[in-house]
Amino acid sequence: MKISQKNKFFLLLFYLIIMTFTSLVDLSINPNLWIYSKYVHFLEFLVFGFLLTFYFYDKLNVLFFFIIFFCLIIISLVDEGIQIFSPNRTLSFNDFIINILGGFISLIIIFTYKKIKNG
Repeated sequence: MKISQKNKFFLLLFYLIIMTFTSLVDLSINPNLWIYSKYVHFLEFLVFGFLLTFYFYDKLNVLFFFIIFFCLIIISLVDEGIQIFSPNRTLSFNDFIINILGGFISLIIIFTYKKIKNG
């Protein structure tokens, strides 16, 4: 089953809304909740990277590889930046790097898959 570009776009937009919400919401109900926050950041951007790369899959070449990577950097900056509006969240350079790493790994996986598939 092939997913239309319109549906891919809405899926990507929906996920961005969820990412924004999770960056703004105060989840300090349980102080031990965020001991796994680095894993959460990684997985959040791993999924985002897959969705973003999947959206541009038909156009994916070296140029779009770098465009997608640049988008991952910008979205990671925004994701970390909006946390200053949440009272118990802070900016973290480590989270920024982990975000980019998660997105970059998904980008590499899909880019490599497409290169192998197409020869």
